[in-house]
Order: sequence, then structure tokens, then C-alpha cells
Amino acid sequence: AILVCSTLLISFALAFFLERRVARPVAALVAGMQRAESGELGVRVEAARGGEFAFLAGSLNRMLSRLEELTAGLESRVRQATRDLAEKNRELQQANERLWQAQLEIGRSGRLAALGQMAATIAHELGTPLNSVLGYTQLLRRQPWSADDGEKLAIIESQVQRMIETIRSVLDRTRDRELHHAPVSLGPLVAEALTIVSSRLAGREVALQSLVPPDLPPVPADAAALRQVLLNLLTNAIDATEPPGTITVSAVVLPQNGRPGRTLELTVSDTGHGMAPEELRRAVEPFYTTKAPGRGTGLGLAIVDHIVRAHGGQLEVESARGHGTSVRVRLPMEES
Repeated sequence: AILVCSTLLISFALAFFLERRVARPVAALVAGMQRAESGELGVRVEAARGGEFAFLAGSLNRMLSRLEELTAGLESRVRQATRDLAEKNRELQQANERLWQAQLEIGRSGRLAALGQMAATIAHELGTPLNSVLGYTQLLRRQPWSADDGEKLAIIESQVQRMIETIRSVLDRTRDRELHHAPVSLGPLVAEALTIVSSRLAGREVALQSLVPPDLPPVPADAAALRQVLLNLLTNAIDATEPPGTITVSAVVLPQNGRPGRTLELTVSDTGHGMAPEELRRAVEPFYTTKAPGRGTGLGLAIVDHIVRAHGGQLEVESARGHGTSVRVRLPMEES
């Protein structure tokens, strides 16, 4: 009996010793390795001091610490490399955009130059005979005629004058002239332009309205060029708007928001038929027009863009089919 009790006591003691000194450390090591294998590199194994299991636990902990450091460093380098790659891609995209804009500008300039040469030739070849016709018509009107014949001569004179003015207008639009910058009050200029184009809306349910604040500060610009910008934009808006509709001219001084100086934004909006994406992409391309044959030359927006760029400004066109068009002209408030 004593032998049996001694055997049982020794067995229990040995089992307790093995469970505390072997099974638990082994289980802790296995659990730690499984968690590390699943990606938890921050896990650490607790082990009793001294002995082989403590050495193994310490080695595993040091290995995990080293792996964690290496992984963190690798992730940091990957993030930095990703940021560098994204920055390079942005720079490449910006360079491609600048190249595309430069090519587009060269194309526009070439077309406008060709048109300028053609307009100069037309003005020279037709100007002299038209002036002669106009002169002789005016001489004929000084003679006594019946009321009916006098009216016919007046019609001839007015139509010849119209042809001469049209040729001069095209010539002025296509040739570069020196801009004379001076403070321009936008409110009176907009009111004048609206008065000029209002005759085209007689009898039509299309409203013209100006939302230009009366206290808007003047902008340094060439008044004649800016008037041409307004007339071209209003003419396009009138052609695009079917009754009932509204054409609005507005202006505001934009906050700087990182820009080097204040900027004035002039907007001409309409409730017309708008443009499809492909039409919008080519909107400022010379000779491109969405109007019916005989109703447009495709030069209106191209000339506006040319004038705005000559003022150091930017032109932005927003449009969607069936939702109208807004053309924004941004001009610097300070001369460069």
C-alpha cells in the first residue's frame, strides 16, 4: 500500500512538473508561432526564467521584433515609393496636358493666321470696288428721284455699307492689334452690349438680364476687346436659346484661394440646347460650329479665347446637352 501511494504521489508530482515546465511553455510557443504565422508580428511569448524554453521564447520574441521592424520599414518604403510614383504620374499627366494645350494653341494660331491673311486679301480685293459702288450710290441719291426710287437707292447704300462693315469686322477680329489697358467698369459695358443685341430678340420670349454688381471694381483691360468678347458670347447664347429662355450676364471677384492675385469672373449663361461632350471639347477650335450652315463661322469662341489669353486670363466653357451653356471669362484684377 505504501508502495502504491508512493508511486501515485510520484506520478502526480511528475505530471504537475511536466505540465508546468514543459506543456505550458510548449503551448505558449506554439500559440505564439500560430499568431505570428497569421500576421500578428507584435505578439510576444511569455516564458519562465531560465531553461531551454525561456531561451526559445526569447529567440522567438527577438525574431518577431526584427521581422516587425523589417516589415514596418518595408511598408514605409512601399508607401513612399507609391507616393513618388503617384507624383511622377501627376507630373507626367500635367506635362501631357501642357503639350496637348500647346499643340492645340499652335493649331488655333495657325488657323487664325490663315484666316487673317484671307480676310486681308478679301478686304483689299473687295474694299475698293465696294467703296466705289457706295460713292456712286451716294452721288445718285443727291439727284431728284421719285420716292420709290429714292428708297431703293437707300437700300442699296445701306447694304453696301453693311458689306464694308462686315469685311472690316472680320479683318479686325482676325488680326492681332495692340491692346490698350485701362480701368474698365464692367457694368456699363455689359449694359451697352445687352442694348446692342436686344434688337435680335424682338418678338421672342428670350429674356436678357444683368446680375453685375454696381460696386464691382474696374478691371484693367482693353475696353473694345472686352466689348467684342461680350458681343460674341451674347450672340452665341442668343443663337443657342429657343424661346422661352433666359440669358444671364453675371460677374464676381473670386477669392484668391492660393492664386497670386485677385481675379474677376465674368459669366454668360443661357438656357439653350447645350453641347454634347464631343462638341464641348472642340468649342474653342477655330472654324468649328454647331450652328446650321450659313449661320456661323466657328470663330466666335476662338476669338474670345484669343482675346482672353492676350489679357492673361482664362476661358472655361461648361455645357450639357439640354441643360444650357455657361462661359466663364476669368481676368486678372492686377496688370502683370
